[in-house]
Amino acid sequence: MANGITFKAEPKEKPNPFSKKEVEMLLNNSEGMLRNFLGISLYTGMRSGEVLGLMYSDILEDRITVKRSISRGNITTPKTIGSIRDIPMFEEVREFIDNQMKTSESLYLFDYNKSFIKDVDYFRARWKRLIVDCGIEYRKIYNTRHTFITAMLNSEKFKVMEIAAIVGHTSPQMILKNYAGFIKGEHLKVDTNLSLFGHRMDTEDKNESLVNVL
Repeated sequence: MANGITFKAEPKEKPNPFSKKEVEMLLNNSEGMLRNFLGISLYTGMRSGEVLGLMYSDILEDRITVKRSISRGNITTPKTIGSIRDIPMFEEVREFIDNQMKTSESLYLFDYNKSFIKDVDYFRARWKRLIVDCGIEYRKIYNTRHTFITAMLNSEKFKVMEIAAIVGHTSPQMILKNYAGFIKGEHLKVDTNLSLFGHRMDTEDKNESLVNVL
């Protein structure tokens, strides 16, 4: 009997987002429920279980309400307290939601035999085949979330705090820690024409000072 043995935790898989071209290929080469699932995931950053947990009542005109998650047949609340949230209804996601609403036969947006889908593994075979058909590097379907976050960061239209709230992170630090490598060099794009301490001199002031010295 072995006592006191501890096992080193496996390192968390690093984000490996899809490129813009890969996203286009994935959506163009998929159809039906899988395409709708990918579209909603890519344009909201929701976790796979959260997408499966969506009900008609969660879809509002201006937002999507995230209240539950489904995994391995279990319906639970989302991962953290911050994960219970409202996501803006981005225009690009409407198409996928509307298309899925036309096929659902239950209270859930994604269903099978008039009941909720028990796990994202439901899409596994079709997902693997899609990756092969697109000729791109295999990644888990969860990377749709990483793709959304990196795209939001690189759009330069959102604050890190806003992105964290949309994707359900408890703090902006989670975004910076996990995705800093994908926004490398962004700090060089800031406006350098500023005076932090109120001592910046205009060109005319500098010329006048130069004349006084001479």
